[in-house]
Amino acid sequence: MYYRIGRRGSIGGETEVLYGLSNIYAYKIGLSFKWFQTLLVFISLTFCFKSIKKYSSHHGLSVFFLFALYFIFYAMNIYREMIACFIAVSALPLLNNLTTKQTFKYLCLTLLAMGFHSSALIILPLLFVNKLDLGTLQIYFLFLVTLLLGIFLPSNFLEGYLGGYDHLVDSSVNYRSEHDLSLAIFLAVYWMIEFFLVDIFSSKKFKQSVYFKIIICAVLINNLLVKQALGLRIVLYFNIIQIIALPILLQSVSKDQLLKKIILIAYISIFFFVFLLSNSAGVVPYEIMY
Repeated sequence: MYYRIGRRGSIGGETEVLYGLSNIYAYKIGLSFKWFQTLLVFISLTFCFKSIKKYSSHHGLSVFFLFALYFIFYAMNIYREMIACFIAVSALPLLNNLTTKQTFKYLCLTLLAMGFHSSALIILPLLFVNKLDLGTLQIYFLFLVTLLLGIFLPSNFLEGYLGGYDHLVDSSVNYRSEHDLSLAIFLAVYWMIEFFLVDIFSSKKFKQSVYFKIIICAVLINNLLVKQALGLRIVLYFNIIQIIALPILLQSVSKDQLLKKIILIAYISIFFFVFLLSNSAGVVPYEIMY
């Protein structure tokens, strides 16, 4: 697509506007696709690290979760969507203090993200996430209901709503529904247990934050899309806030409760090693070729 758009000098409806224009101008200055990809990943990670610097209470922990939750690998493999996700990281913390100015900035960042991947539209409803007010029993009841719904929904539920991405469902093996539904359910249970740990370790203040509410949304959406081939792509926009949220949570835990920090960090490390051993994102062996 990069070379096709570059040679043609026009987007031709093939991809989102900002990504298409990036293709055209990078091709004009003679960048190979590898260097073009490298440049965009660098720019998107700059968004990510600026957000970490501004919003995270512990920069080292944020970088740890960037790796442990596999985002750094997705950045290299589904890099166009991850550009949108890293822009979303700059937008989501604005929801903690949503003034008119912050709302405008949030909308601008959402549009910027959509310029690279239209799926970023999914973060727009989060403008109302602060209105989410659920008790503990209600949250876990909704977790159960959405997981059951997700299991019984047809695996082509998203078909027709994915625009130009329907072919990815049709042409690829739907591992979440046909071959390894058990792994998808395992992952859903994993996120619910992680939320349970977050829930019991959280202070009252953290539970009132937008971060806690977005994590709830992430679990609900993951459960609902458990059988969908591209369900994980949607959940990324919500889960990525954890690189900011989890350090804030861990820093709020008092020094005499070190065991809580160790438990949460160790639990998330399980996610990293399971995905690494199963070569989830195709990163073993990881090769850089220019």
